[in-house]
Amino acid sequence: MNNYIDLKLIKRKKISPNRYLKLSAKEKGNIEKCSFVAPKLGESGFGFFEIILKRPVYQSAHE
Repeated sequence: MNNYIDLKLIKRKKISPNRYLKLSAKEKGNIEKCSFVAPKLGESGFGFFEIILKRPVYQSAHE
């Protein structure tokens, strides 16, 4: 029986402000550049952070 896990290589990701505050020290050490993207006028929410990683990581394709 073959079990497969769909993974994709991530170099850039978008995360919520809440998730950004909860980043671990290891995750913070892998950030090359981070910028805040404010929500557009009329959109709900608080915007998001766009993060570029120093070293790409594998992430589940279903996230």
